[in-house]
Amino acid sequence: MDGRVEKLHKSMSEYRSGGEIMDIIAADSLNYKRWKTSNPFYGLIGSTVSIHNPKEFKANYARNMIALLKKFGLKANRISYCSSALAKKFFEVGAGYKELATFLSSFIESMREEVAVGVFYATCNPEKYPDTVIFTGEYDSGRTDTIPTIQFLRDWLSQYFVYVCAWKLTKCTKIYQKNFYLDGFRGPITNAWNDLVKSNTISIFPLGDDCNAFVSFADLMARCVDEALRSRRLFLDEQKIQEALKGINFGEMHVHYCFHNDLQALVPLYKEDEKKSKTGKQIAVQNFRKRPIVFILKEGSKLIKEDTDWLKQTRFYDAVCNLAFELDASVSFFGRLQDNILEGDKIIYYGPKGQSKAKEIQELMKGVGRDIEFIYSKDLMEKYVVEKLKV
Repeated sequence: MDGRVEKLHKSMSEYRSGGEIMDIIAADSLNYKRWKTSNPFYGLIGSTVSIHNPKEFKANYARNMIALLKKFGLKANRISYCSSALAKKFFEVGAGYKELATFLSSFIESMREEVAVGVFYATCNPEKYPDTVIFTGEYDSGRTDTIPTIQFLRDWLSQYFVYVCAWKLTKCTKIYQKNFYLDGFRGPITNAWNDLVKSNTISIFPLGDDCNAFVSFADLMARCVDEALRSRRLFLDEQKIQEALKGINFGEMHVHYCFHNDLQALVPLYKEDEKKSKTGKQIAVQNFRKRPIVFILKEGSKLIKEDTDWLKQTRFYDAVCNLAFELDASVSFFGRLQDNILEGDKIIYYGPKGQSKAKEIQELMKGVGRDIEFIYSKDLMEKYVVEKLKV
């Protein structure tokens, strides 16, 4: 174990407040993409945030976010923001990447005393490493296959790098038995996933970076790294990350590479289907979703991405996120086939079709003895505006 990892291990093991060891570690990730030539360069950036006093952190996150947005001349329509929503707010008023980067670094600096941060990255250098990845078909009698390394990083690992970052943290620090909050993802089972869930408690937050202080902070940290590299025109590697973040006081922070040396743990454990194409044995993410869940009943019969994107721009969605923030809940657009409604979940509707569907679900839930709260969008928006919330 090198000096930096040993220091992080010690700091995370001994970092206490009132005798309580930190008990939440949040993680998120994003795609790194740059154009030096006609061919784009792909990489991945992830962040873990270890929080020793979640209650205090959540309160400070809310106060600092609202105050800093006001300082930058922006209104806080909700308490928690993902980095893409923040970027949209800046771009709408004519600000650019420079202003966004300043905001992100300022916000993270304001929380530096409360967290230990890990930054993780993955890149593909075909000149240094093999140009193919071997899939170790654990579920199909030892059959193996290969795909181009860059394709694996871009099309596979990018889907689930968020949990890979959490796994890598445990391997570097030897810290287990923790509560991990992960932003929503879809992905295959890997040795890394099996190792992570074996020794820790995993909570997955669909849309977590929109509604949860811990997951949002991890997302903002990853975006801060991305913007710092962009503004200084620096490449994605450990030295350049350290250089890009120089002068920004993040408190406890360490950088880790996670790709080539970890491939055995990262490749999907797949089996062949009848057409002989690779299909990853998928993680049943619905079994790990953080409860309660705030379900949104849409007006349409299908979850159409364009409709979802539109809803995310509304006051209604801001209110949903504020409710979830208060409850420490996750948010999900309701889809009957995969969603299991449990006691304590909330269902929000905003139109006549949603109201009709809500009544139908309510009767079904009564039949199985589950008391579920149904909330109309107008009532929600009147109550869960930032000005009325205690932060």
